[in-house]
Order: sequence, then C-alpha cells, then structure tokens
Amino acid sequence: MALIVNIEKTLGDFHLKVNFTAEREVMALLGASGCGKSMTLGCIAGIVRPDKGHIELNGRVLFDSEKKIDLPPQKRKVGCLFQQYALFPHMTVEQNIRAGAHTRPKNERESIVICGAYGRGNAGDDAILEAIVQEMRQLDPERTICVMSRRPKETRLIYRTNAIYTFNVFSVLRKFRHAALYINGGGSLMQDVTSTRSIWYYCYTLYAAKKRGCKVMMYGCGIGPINRPGNRRMAARTIDASVDRITLRDDNSRALLAEMGVTRPDIRVSADPTIILTPAPREIVNIALEQSGIDPNGKYIGFGLRNWKGLDTALPEIAAAANYAYEKHGLTPVFVPIEFPSDLMPAERVGALLHCPWHAVRTRQPIEVTIGILSRMKTVVGIRLHSLMFSAGQGVPVVGMSYDIKVDGFLKYIGSRTCLQLSSVKAEPLCRLIDECVSGALDNEVHRTAEMLRERESENVKGAAKLLNISEN
Repeated sequence: MALIVNIEKTLGDFHLKVNFTAEREVMALLGASGCGKSMTLGCIAGIVRPDKGHIELNGRVLFDSEKKIDLPPQKRKVGCLFQQYALFPHMTVEQNIRAGAHTRPKNERESIVICGAYGRGNAGDDAILEAIVQEMRQLDPERTICVMSRRPKETRLIYRTNAIYTFNVFSVLRKFRHAALYINGGGSLMQDVTSTRSIWYYCYTLYAAKKRGCKVMMYGCGIGPINRPGNRRMAARTIDASVDRITLRDDNSRALLAEMGVTRPDIRVSADPTIILTPAPREIVNIALEQSGIDPNGKYIGFGLRNWKGLDTALPEIAAAANYAYEKHGLTPVFVPIEFPSDLMPAERVGALLHCPWHAVRTRQPIEVTIGILSRMKTVVGIRLHSLMFSAGQGVPVVGMSYDIKVDGFLKYIGSRTCLQLSSVKAEPLCRLIDECVSGALDNEVHRTAEMLRERESENVKGAAKLLNISEN
C-alpha cells in the first residue's frame, strides 16, 4: 500500500520535478514559498495535469503520461485541503457548516461567471481575478463562481472556483443559462489594439449572457483604445443593449463611452479591483527577496518594464536614470516583472547598460509577494500599468512611462504629475521626476491617493450587490 509519485511540470520558467514513494507513514512536503508543494498536491488530486510522469495510489494508476491515463479528480478518491483558509472569516463555525450544507432551489439562478484575460501568466490580470473572486465571496459566500480562463485547471487549483476554457463557446453558453450575474472584467478587454477578434468575442459574451437571462456587469474596467470605426459602432451598440452596470477605473474610459454614445447602462467611476489586495507578510517578502539575491534591508528603486514599440530608443534613457538614482540617492535598481517571463527581457537589456549594481526578480511570485516587493521600493518607474497600480495602492510614489491611454488615464485619475510618454522619454526629465519622488515632497499626496482608490473601489462591489439583489451591510 503506497503512494508513488514521479512527475514533471513546467509553468513559465518554473520546472517542478518530484520523485518519491510514501508507504503507510505520514509524509510532509517542506519547502520555501513557490517551490511547488501545492502544485504537487494538485497533480496528485487531479486538479493540475503533469507534463509527464506516473502517479499511483495503492496499486491503482491515477496518472501515466506514456499510457495516456489521467483519471478525473472525482475518480481518484483523493482529498485535497488547500493551504488558504477555506472558511469564511465573517461567519461562525456553525454558519460555515450550514453554508456548505445549504442548497438552493433547483431552477434558481445562483452562479457568477467571470470573464477576463485570465490564465496567461500576467500578474496584473491574475490580481484582478483574485480581487474579484475575493469580493464576490465576501458578498455571498454561498454562490458558485465560474471563471473563463486560458488555463482552467490551474485556475481551479489557485482560486478554488469552477473554471472553463475562455473560448469554449458551448461551455460558456451553458454556464450563462444558470448564472445570475456575468462579470466582464476588469482590465482593458474593450480595445482593439491587440486584435479585433478579441473585442468582437468579448462583446459577443455580453450579448449572449444578456440573451440567456443574466444580469451583466463590466467590473472596474478600462475602455479603449478602440480605433476602428466599425469596432466602435459594434461595441457601443452591444454595450448599450446588453450591459446593466459599468464601473470604470478612470475618467478617460467614461469620456470614451460618452463619445461612443453609450448611455443606457448605469455607469460609475470606481477603481481597479486590485487596490483591495494586501501584500504578503513581511517575512515572506523577505524570503522572496533573498532568493533573488536582494538584501531585504536595502534601498531600492523599482522598475516595471515591458516590451513595446519605442522601447529601443528609451532603453539608454532609462538606464541613465537608473544609474543616476544609484549615484545621487543610493538606490539600487530592482526590476520586478508583471508578466512573467517576458518582462525579464527588457530588464536584461537595461541591466546590460548599467554601471551600478542591479537586481531582477527572476522567479514567478504570488501576487501578494509581488505587491510586497514593490511596497519596499522608494519609488517605482513603470511602463506596466499594474506595476504603477500595485505601487500607488501601497503609498509608493510612481513615475509612469506611458505607451497607452490606460496608463495616461490611471495617472491622470490619481492626479499624478509624474508621467512621461515612452516614445519621447529622456533621462533628464526622468531624473527630475525621480528626485521629486525620492525627496518626500509627494508622500502625503501619495498616501491620500491610496486611500482615495480604496474608497472608490467599493463602487465595484456595490454594483454587483445591486444586480444580485443583495442588501449592503
């Protein structure tokens, strides 16, 4: 009678390789945060599929890549208790038990379907999902949540929700038939910069959800850019006819909807849902920094870069500003990727131009750890929108290098003066903005901004509560 596990699983640049046999004894897996403990248990339980290998329990094969055996979780007879609290903190023990035992009438619409750019390895999008799921569970812990994700198995494991593949249209339509609320967002789904197909698909989901009886909400989102006239007309027509409530993360998005002629939905300006997320405990962040070769007690300037048109000409200017921050203020540059591992490429390119010490966070980190790392920076210079949002939410002064209207919109919304256009960024004005941030002159303003964002974010959950007919406490 034994558990035999010999598997491999790759996720981004993280490679899990596990080989052990457990007899009748109690066995514990010990290791640092992010080393693969939960993923190993998920593979055994059938929630995560290994890339290759063999799992056997009491002589019964649960998974074998060569023999193409992969039993579904319900047939493995394996229990998996997640490391996160699986209890609702605002309930008593008795209420938690009753919540699990509660059943709704068979024909009642009770579920919530959430759609976004999830399951692609972008920390910003993953943070949005975590925040929305957290808020929906606080609103009504008894409701079923289903997420449309590019990697549904991983989404089930990480967020403890149901999940379906984003573009499995038939599964999506089945979920809509039983859902009370369809949440589209957050992020910038309504744009045609990346592709026209995506905006048409997301608009179709709005139409399909409404047609099948769901309340429809666009949640803490950004709108645009929508450049093609045909896309604008289609999006305006669909949003006006299908959406009940829209909460927006910036004023530019509201102006764009007005320009497009969208008037029927209840539209409110709120904030990005990620503002509610809190950093990991200090000890956990210290471990993550040390694993990246970064002294937790050092003085740092953070950079959140991404590949984009115009970056090539900006790289020497960014490097000159990073060297300046080290020489003038004693701040060592730290590059913090938001989309992993693609954001490491511009970090390496800037690093090659530096004459001072620098660090990069080279392993994928949980969202709360990424927020915790950014919270340790004296200031953060960002192209990535969520590097700016995560930092501003923790009261860290930010300097934006804008490549998109969404970056301009966020910085304008928080009243920031520290923004440059990526296409024309120069070292001298960038250094001046770094000086202003490091001087402490913006500290009070930055902390007021963080409080303002948290207060306005409550519009998101208020909107969902209204659509679900849940009274606000």
